Amino acid sequence: MRRKLFLLCCLVLLPWTAHAQPRDPGALPAGHPPVSSSDLAEGGPRDVVEETASLATGTVVVTVVSGQGVPVASEQVTLGILSQSVARGETRGQRVAVTDSEGRVEFRHLDPSSAISYRASVARDGARFLAPPFALSPRNGTRVVLHVYPVVHDLQGAPIALEAMVFLELKDDRIQVEQSFRIFNGGQVAWAPDGLVIKLPEGFIALTAEQGMTDQGVDPTPLGARLRGTFGPGQHSVEYRWQLPWSGDAEQVVDLPLPPRVVAAQVIALAATDMELAVDGFAAATPERGQGGQALLVAHRELRPEETPIPRLRVALRGLPTVGPGRLLAAIASAFALLIGLGFAVGAPKARDFGAIRARVLEDLEALEEAHRCGDVGPKTYLRERQALVDALARTF
Repeated sequence: MRRKLFLLCCLVLLPWTAHAQPRDPGALPAGHPPVSSSDLAEGGPRDVVEETASLATGTVVVTVVSGQGVPVASEQVTLGILSQSVARGETRGQRVAVTDSEGRVEFRHLDPSSAISYRASVARDGARFLAPPFALSPRNGTRVVLHVYPVVHDLQGAPIALEAMVFLELKDDRIQVEQSFRIFNGGQVAWAPDGLVIKLPEGFIALTAEQGMTDQGVDPTPLGARLRGTFGPGQHSVEYRWQLPWSGDAEQVVDLPLPPRVVAAQVIALAATDMELAVDGFAAATPERGQGGQALLVAHRELRPEETPIPRLRVALRGLPTVGPGRLLAAIASAFALLIGLGFAVGAPKARDFGAIRARVLEDLEALEEAHRCGDVGPKTYLRERQALVDALARTF
């Protein structure tokens, strides 16, 4: 599937170079270097971290090279040091050196303990190039080859294409949305977005991002998710999730603006009974089964070379259940609280009345706990309704 997407982006990127408008950051730039599907599929030149017997224990040699493998002199290299122990917790340090005429720096007398990890990096023009983290061997040293590229901060000069993926799930009184973007860089530059915010619908809450081993990700802002990180040649992925309050209506429309250069998109909804999924400009959603057997509705679109990038996704969920589990439990809890209150107001209920009410409230508490364990009731609704039921139970004694 990933190779298919790489090839799709190659096919889309190349024909657009003849028709792109250089002044439009959402269009692909004219005259960018040809895109090689094999380079993309492999993710571009790979950084190297390997143990080698030619280096003494506790020694790390870092060589900084360009995308074409040419050594880069006078580049500052930072070797990050992360130490973890039960007694001291997590401590961080670093050592810094500048590459020689052969693009090399050497760090000696490092601790080969398994509780310490190292990572080489280069900061350049607001971007950060990171080699994979590693631990030192107690027998040999480590050789690192780190690639660096010219940095661009906007899309006008970058051969970048994006694929968007959206997953929606109804969770009690809210819609949970998971978004991810695959970013395909087909050139020999690194893209470090400067202030690019992926807008989210008004009223969104609980934006959280997946934490990876790179600097790539998003930061929450009042308008949405600000994209950050360094995206060199090859494929990269950014994921995050957020929630949108649901009023309980049978239809909910979610309007999602997209960043520039989205050439393919897929929208997936966890399907409730009789639910429908429609996305403007997409073919009709098809029913599918997830890996765990869940019923899904899936809509996708892949652009042809002559089409312009997808600017936004207008997603409509129809046939939603108008009364969710949380609302049903809330109604039960409120009814029993009212019943007990009326009983005390009119006169002292009989002991057998208390017993019947207590049994019903305990049944509702059990149903609420089960709904919460299954994820059908969100944390706020769970706490609210549980407190109402506990109060109702207390009044039966």
